[in-house]
Amino acid sequence: MFKDQSRFIINAGITIVIILIVVTLIVSLYQIASGDSVTNKANFLQDPEIISVAIGLILSVLFVDRWRSLESKVDSLSTHQQEHLDKIQKFANEQTELKIGQTIDKAEKVSAKLSSISERHPWLDVISERDIIVETESVRGILRTSYSLLREGKYLHLYEYLEYCSRKGTKKDARDDKFALRGTAEDFLEIASFCEVWLEDYALGAEFLTRYIEQMGVNAYVMYPDYIHILLRIGALQTAQKQMYILTKILAREKLYQAWPFIKNPNPISERYRWHAANILSLAYAIIRDYKRSDKYATVARESAYARLFKTQQMLFNAEHLIHLGQFNKAFKILEAVEGPTTSVFDLRDLVLLLEKLGAYEKANLIRKRITDMRILAFGDDGRMAEDGRAPHVPNEGTEVPPQAEGKSDKPEQKQEPSYSHTSHEADSLDKKPETERHR
Repeated sequence: MFKDQSRFIINAGITIVIILIVVTLIVSLYQIASGDSVTNKANFLQDPEIISVAIGLILSVLFVDRWRSLESKVDSLSTHQQEHLDKIQKFANEQTELKIGQTIDKAEKVSAKLSSISERHPWLDVISERDIIVETESVRGILRTSYSLLREGKYLHLYEYLEYCSRKGTKKDARDDKFALRGTAEDFLEIASFCEVWLEDYALGAEFLTRYIEQMGVNAYVMYPDYIHILLRIGALQTAQKQMYILTKILAREKLYQAWPFIKNPNPISERYRWHAANILSLAYAIIRDYKRSDKYATVARESAYARLFKTQQMLFNAEHLIHLGQFNKAFKILEAVEGPTTSVFDLRDLVLLLEKLGAYEKANLIRKRITDMRILAFGDDGRMAEDGRAPHVPNEGTEVPPQAEGKSDKPEQKQEPSYSHTSHEADSLDKKPETERHR
């Protein structure tokens, strides 16, 4: 509207100017024509006033012509741009409608799929906010969440959760392979033991140890004995032999540094590490039928002071070594003397495994039941919380406290609970570790 008004004003001004020039020219010609002087009549075309008016008239006509041409071009360009903008707007509207339609279709498909899943799995309708697991790369956080799922009896969820976490930082990671697991060697050992004891899944535990060794490289030598042990149990002999070669070199290098004490050892190992490594190598060489080396490392382990400090673990190693040597009766006699009221849950799990190898399934089932009873004592991040996530109400004095709240099992005859601490600190001092502690 504003553009039309400006055009009207410009056109009106140009028209008025042309009319004034024409009127001026007519008046001038009339004055000259009505004069008496013959000279003026003959030379009226040489009059400056006439010439100026004529030039002004010609310029006005030319200006009007150029203005009309420019106006037509501007109109054409404006029309073209408007058509182009209309096409863009139309295309944008069509794409928006298409995207909205696709989103609605996807939402309807997802809704239909969720409805079908809900029909097949009615338990999904009762999922609360506390059942949603938060994403984390912390091995300690994963372990605490796993204990919570264990206490709630959600075994399939627990398997799926740990399998997903074991792939973090690899090409199989469903999210991003840049986010690797984060934790200490003790954290990785503990989550591997969790898979062994409570899920009886050694392959899953080996996955977590593999993640640590992949991340740490040569600095993961503290993990080699436990890694070799679990590889032997899942039958990965080829990978275990590579780690055995590295571990043998580490022990030989440590022996060399002991012979030359003035040379600084960049990666020193403790006596407890040598004891544990000797036991593992004795088992490994027995499996590959190198009995000479197996007996050599078995003797080194039995003569260590840690064999007397950790008597239960040494008995289990001796029994497993005898099983690989084919001396089953001797191994069974050793295993019969292992179980006791203070035996840790980790040692009980190894005891079950060895008894099943010897075919003593009845005795193994009794110990397995004892392990199941210990599950209620497994800690978790929300094991004693109310359903809304708040801390439980503390009873008044005189109120009977449930056995679970007191941290005791429902067995009245069991006075001393087994230790559940699982540490791999390599302390050289022999008076800091109880006899029933797990060697890891």
